[in-house]
Amino acid sequence: MPKFSDKRKRDWTINVNAANIRNVREALGVDLGERASFKRLARDPSLLCNVLYVLCEDQAKGRGISEVDFGRLLAVSNVIDRATKALLKAATTKG
Repeated sequence: MPKFSDKRKRDWTINVNAANIRNVREALGVDLGERASFKRLARDPSLLCNVLYVLCEDQAKGRGISEVDFGRLLAVSNVIDRATKALLKAATTKG
């Protein structure tokens, strides 16, 4: 599964599966099963961070990291770029 590192060098795994697609859709109204959603995320970095949080929520909770703190960990251009690439890879990887 694709990973990215936050600004504190902690690794986060991105898994786009049926359950996570449903979780993101229910929480944010974003359908990761539709290509147009990725264009929307490219235009809205805040929404992108929210999607990433939903996908990493169990990992964040396990580390005691709130949604706000998670967003702060992404607030560096190279981190959000790596997270975006991991999301795209996870969404397009088959099997």
